[in-house]
Amino acid sequence: MFGFFGFFFYAKIVPDELFLLHFRKAATKAFFVGGIVMAPIIVISFAIESSAWLRLCLTIPFFVSMAIFVISLAVFE
Repeated sequence: MFGFFGFFFYAKIVPDELFLLHFRKAATKAFFVGGIVMAPIIVISFAIESSAWLRLCLTIPFFVSMAIFVISLAVFE
């Protein structure tokens, strides 16, 4: 969870139009991929009775969307 502190480096950047466009494109891609990953996991979660597996399954879309966001922003920039 301390990886979020890496985003504080963006506080020093003066955003221009291209940076904001790339940021929006990366965030949109991460949002939709997170939603696509979350849908089957919610369906699968009804069959899981163990709370440990349920917590693991519900954190997977968060990490997938964060990875997509970081990779997309790195590629766009």
